[in-house]
Amino acid sequence: MQFKKTVLIFIIACLSLVVDGQVINGFVQDANNVPIPFVTVYVKHMAERTETDIDGRYSLKLDPGDYELVFDLMGFQQKTVQVFLTKQNQVLVKNIWLQPADVLNEVVIKKNRRDPAYAIMAKAIARRKQNQGSIQSITREVYIKAKEVITEEERKKRNEKSKKKKANPDSENEKVDAQNYDPFKEKREQDKKLANSVNLVETQITSHFEFPNKLKEIKNAYKKYGSEKGLYYLSTTEEDMDWYNGLVSASTLAEGPFISPLNATSVLSYKFKLVSQTMDDSNRFVYKIKVTPRKKGNTTVTGFLWITDQIYNLAQVDLELPKGGLLFYDHFRIQQVFKEIADSTWGVVSQEFNYHTRMGRQSFKGNTQVDYTEFILNPEFPKRFFGNELGAVSKEAFERDSSYWSKMRPKPLTEEEQRILAIKDSIEAVETSEHYLDSIDKAANKITLARIMWDGVGHRNRAKKSQLEFGSITDWVKLFDIGGYRYGPYLWYYKKWENERALIINPEVDIGIRNKDVKGDFYFSYLHNPYRQTKISGAAGREFDMFTYNDGVYSLFNRANWVDQIFGTLETRTELFNGFYINIEGSFLERRPLIGYEFSAFTDTVVPNNEPLDFETNQALLGTLSFHYTPFQKYVREPHRKVVLGSKWPQFSFYIEHGFKNLLKSDVDFTYLAMSVRQDVKVRSLGTSTYKIKGGKFINTNTLTYTDEKIFPRGDRFFFSSPMWSFQLQDTTLLARDLYFELHYLHHFNGALINNIPFLKKTGITFSAGGGALYIKEYNYFYKEAFAGVVRSFRIQRQRFRLGYYVVIGDSNFGKAVPALKFSFSMYSIREKKWGF
Repeated sequence: MQFKKTVLIFIIACLSLVVDGQVINGFVQDANNVPIPFVTVYVKHMAERTETDIDGRYSLKLDPGDYELVFDLMGFQQKTVQVFLTKQNQVLVKNIWLQPADVLNEVVIKKNRRDPAYAIMAKAIARRKQNQGSIQSITREVYIKAKEVITEEERKKRNEKSKKKKANPDSENEKVDAQNYDPFKEKREQDKKLANSVNLVETQITSHFEFPNKLKEIKNAYKKYGSEKGLYYLSTTEEDMDWYNGLVSASTLAEGPFISPLNATSVLSYKFKLVSQTMDDSNRFVYKIKVTPRKKGNTTVTGFLWITDQIYNLAQVDLELPKGGLLFYDHFRIQQVFKEIADSTWGVVSQEFNYHTRMGRQSFKGNTQVDYTEFILNPEFPKRFFGNELGAVSKEAFERDSSYWSKMRPKPLTEEEQRILAIKDSIEAVETSEHYLDSIDKAANKITLARIMWDGVGHRNRAKKSQLEFGSITDWVKLFDIGGYRYGPYLWYYKKWENERALIINPEVDIGIRNKDVKGDFYFSYLHNPYRQTKISGAAGREFDMFTYNDGVYSLFNRANWVDQIFGTLETRTELFNGFYINIEGSFLERRPLIGYEFSAFTDTVVPNNEPLDFETNQALLGTLSFHYTPFQKYVREPHRKVVLGSKWPQFSFYIEHGFKNLLKSDVDFTYLAMSVRQDVKVRSLGTSTYKIKGGKFINTNTLTYTDEKIFPRGDRFFFSSPMWSFQLQDTTLLARDLYFELHYLHHFNGALINNIPFLKKTGITFSAGGGALYIKEYNYFYKEAFAGVVRSFRIQRQRFRLGYYVVIGDSNFGKAVPALKFSFSMYSIREKKWGF
């Protein structure tokens, strides 16, 4: 809670830089810390008033003085608080908690103008916590079948193409040879098309749960047909669609949470209508209630709830998520069924997810069915049973045969699914045979003129999981380098073993067309222990390198930012214990100025007075040691690797670098220390915050060259660079030889503000804000900046991108920076499940 207050204060401070006078603001919440929207906030005996937004946030601008603020909303007890504003407190944060009124249910019932659904929902909301906590601990068997198919529309397109091909075989140069005619060829091709039109995964899990959020799963069986990339919910660790929660988070589906119809203030977000009522097996009424958002947005759902009379729990759920809030899908529907699994204890017995998406001209429909069986209530778990390991997968899980699956499935496969799986099994049997792999390798390894010119040639051995590649002649061209065009070959070798160990070797060499200079390097990486991510890597060679990265496009053309470098490095990395990683690196560098090289005249037009930096050639033998620790890191253990799921805690890093004087003729002698803290935080319905705090100091600078100093890159003129690594309005590259501190902060509201504005809500844009600060002791330099912008995300194929337009202001104790308008571009990492920034 304290962190959220700190974040809020920082955001308000950034946004209030242009506001004069005193501002009082904060959040209005209920006893469960759920935001309450549409609360009337007014000053007693004055005309000033406002209303909380959808996130329970309010703001009032007042002159200095003593005031009584009144917070009023039907259904809650009115609250009056006294505040005192002085000239010093420009922004005062005051959070308020309201208690429900005792007459809430009576008001709803007595006012006959309302649909009976409101009274039913009020009782269901009142019993929400009781019904949610009815299961304190449970063990159950879970079967998941996730399937994705090409839609009928796409199948028709393919069939039409096939018919045209048959009608005019000459158009495809496929003349029929009666002597070699194969009557089963068409059937085999149809079967293969059918099999390739479906991706399917089956999973069987033993799930252990302890209220409220302790979870551990054992994956007993897993079978994949095709790709799992577009499939949703393959593990119970992915998401918990529990609509008893006031806000339902679904990080793999959407960036922000959804407001549950069982939220304490759902009547302000939804309209309810009683559609029908039926009797269950216990002669209790089950009410079917239609749920409709009062205002369309990215946080409200649409559909139906079934509520059981007397106990007022969920009997069934059928809800659709808003399209605008989804990351990758165009449509998403959730269906859940609850049953009485023991006396007066209800639990979910099945879930079904239906989703739809498009990828170019192809349209895909997905369906995931989840069945829960063999419930064991209140099992006795051993001490420390629940921890950071949320799941484990045995080797046998990937080796289950068809007889196992036949016994395990709650429902038999459909005839079409059986046919498809049979075809896929037969195709897999063929495609994993030694004869087939040899034929595929032979075709792939064939050397042709086209491959020499465009695709590259190589040698692949699928059976041994090894691959060797030579770049094509066109790939040998390097269009940009500070010394002009370069040309030369490269080689890439990859080898993987059954235990997931992997080796990469990548040598390359090139010659400068302008300067006739030869350069190149050799790189290798060996993943020794995939579970602990133990890796040994190294590189050696001679190349042009930059002093400063992330220094804007300008730095690419600035010759003073480049060095001629001979290098050799050796590095190892491993996880000592869960969440604690260590890196050790040794490197030798010989840095030479770019004296004697010829350059392109084009760079003179981009950068004025574009002269390379002149310095004495120097050698440096450097050793670095770094630690990175993320407390309570959650993960899933597989037979040969560890899948990290993340943590609610920040990552703490410690870094030390030392230059060894005289060893291998090394000229440097310094010691540098740095520490940092970084975290991504979801602030309930307010969006996502990212911050980084870093500090460093040279504790020894006996011999320190320009290339070894701490460098702070300037901001780019037009592009909004990653705010975690650079400052937007810093107009010159700064150096530090002593103590420094830097702070970076960015918050994406993900529609929390703009979605309340009807016109802007339809545009799909969202709002972002943040800022940064830098202090360098030796210059007594203090720089600070703030920025705010609008962001629009879009999807190409199954990849999501984000474009932004930012306004940036800033200043320092040496002068005020010129405000700027900047563009940004970021990409969503499907693997890491987060944005670049």
